[in-house]
Amino acid sequence: MQAEYAIERRRRRKRLALVVERDGSVRVLAPMHVPEDRVHAWVAAKSDWIVKQQARMRRLRRQTPLRSGAVLEVLGRGRLIQCDPLLEHQALGDDVVHLRLPEHADEHQVCEQLRRVLVAAAGRHFGARAMHYARLMRVRPSSIGIKDYRTRWGSCHADGRIFLNWRLMLAPVAVGDYVVVHELAHLRHADHSSRFWGLVGQVLPCFERDHAWLREHGIGLELA
Repeated sequence: MQAEYAIERRRRRKRLALVVERDGSVRVLAPMHVPEDRVHAWVAAKSDWIVKQQARMRRLRRQTPLRSGAVLEVLGRGRLIQCDPLLEHQALGDDVVHLRLPEHADEHQVCEQLRRVLVAAAGRHFGARAMHYARLMRVRPSSIGIKDYRTRWGSCHADGRIFLNWRLMLAPVAVGDYVVVHELAHLRHADHSSRFWGLVGQVLPCFERDHAWLREHGIGLELA
């Protein structure tokens, strides 16, 4: 049986593209000029790929609801979620994530507070990692910030500002470091030339492993 899908027309798009979302839904990005029957034929030819991607999304989807007592992996380390309505401050600890919530708060409430805690922790963590690698690479970012990106892990602006996706807190430390070094390298090389990758490899000889991990598991870096 062919998967259901939505067609989204884009004026600037030149080619057809498929997007399989985390919930398994499928979107087809199509140029304005491509006839609908051609779109349907193209999607039909990709049916095996779609089924494989949907199966992959099911594997990556979190199986255990995030509630008090559940364990969330942050920076490659399992942290117990503890909800206490009497807490003065929410915080990410070495082994525990402390949330100011009733013990029986539902998953939506827990995820909302977790996001706030992780965004704050990301500022501290990635700020420190960026400064560490900036010294090694002899570059000077003008600032380090945290963003809620949906389709990218980081960005480097012409004025030296660097932003990192807070969801990298849900990845191993080495993966986050790779994104930090990647963006810092853009302060030297704006493109993805051989000189750019040479600089990344000089700082992180195993960066290809972390790049591959992010390509495979990145879409699963969500709280719910």
